Amino acid sequence: QKVQSALAALKHKLQEAEAEAAVNPDASQRAETLRGLLAQEEPKLVHVFDEKRQRYELDFARLKELKREISHLDHGRKKLEATVQSEFALWRQAVSE
Repeated sequence: QKVQSALAALKHKLQEAEAEAAVNPDASQRAETLRGLLAQEEPKLVHVFDEKRQRYELDFARLKELKREISHLDHGRKKLEATVQSEFALWRQAVSE
């Protein structure tokens, strides 16, 4: 989100500088500088954004994997719990006879 905000802020400053340059020819240098800066920085920011998106997707996939594993382990725990309870009930019944 910071990357997108930085890119949007830079584009906004460029628009302001271009609007000012349309009125004041002396301000055209600032617009040209910002245009060059944007041309230079935008690919870098897009690259950073893509890396962060890929990291997010990998982390999300890992989270889903862990969620499935937890669900599987929880199911096994419940099964074992039921087995222990039934075995205990059988043992208790055998002892009381």
